[in-house]
Amino acid sequence: LINLIWSFILSELVFSNFKGGFQYDSLIQAILILVLLVPFFETMIFQFLIIDFILKKFPSNYLFATSLSTLVFAASHFYSAEFVIKTLLSGFLYSSIYIIFVKKNVQPIIHVSITHSLYNLIAVIEKFW
Repeated sequence: LINLIWSFILSELVFSNFKGGFQYDSLIQAILILVLLVPFFETMIFQFLIIDFILKKFPSNYLFATSLSTLVFAASHFYSAEFVIKTLLSGFLYSSIYIIFVKKNVQPIIHVSITHSLYNLIAVIEKFW
């Protein structure tokens, strides 16, 4: 909810003229790519690979793992500076969820992918509404 509010504030109030990100020809194409494929692959890259690598080297350094994952996630969305700023909170949220479920030893990849998919679904619906 906080992530959605943050995104709305930045999109509508701060960067109202910004139209960043990929453009899709159809709702079906956007759902297949943004809701089904991208969240899983981004979770594997930005949470699993980065966070697990750091935690193997520094087992208790959750803050560093979360921070690096967040920054790399945001930087990878460099369609514009505005988009990077918008994705900082998302990256932090996904990294935090990943670490919470790692600590609980309960499928972090699935939980982050689903959270990311739901957020992207809302963004797709808003864009095609």
